[in-house]
Amino acid sequence: MNDRRSSEEGQLAGNVYRQHREFLLRGLYEQAKSFDKGILTLASGALALSLVFIQRIAPDPKPWTLYFLLQSWLCFAASIVSTLMSFLASQAAHRNRIREWDESYDAFPGKPNIVERKIAGALTHWLNIASASLFLAGVVSLIVFAVGNVPTDSN
Repeated sequence: MNDRRSSEEGQLAGNVYRQHREFLLRGLYEQAKSFDKGILTLASGALALSLVFIQRIAPDPKPWTLYFLLQSWLCFAASIVSTLMSFLASQAAHRNRIREWDESYDAFPGKPNIVERKIAGALTHWLNIASASLFLAGVVSLIVFAVGNVPTDSN
């Protein structure tokens, strides 16, 4: 009786574990998806905003601020590119994981390439960090440019 009860409790605990893990994985997936969309939207919007700012508010920017404008454009562009590259790296990691899964269940010959999967996963992680860092650097540079060119009464 106690063995049966222990077995049932173990199965219940295992089910709770799997359900909660699935819940956490779905949350992680949604968070990553939102992060990527957010970076792409914000970086693209910031590029457009900077062009509007130059056209309407500061058509003759101060020369010393142009470096910051150029830096912000490069950072936003690099942020967009690194986000897009992270999509590709993530796809590669998933393809490798699928291949590994298929090989383990279908008994395909050959060992899964765990190193390749880990590299693709790590690359995705670092590209996302680069994307966020470049976006923040672009924001700071754009703020410095804008502050340096906001019209004042003394201008």
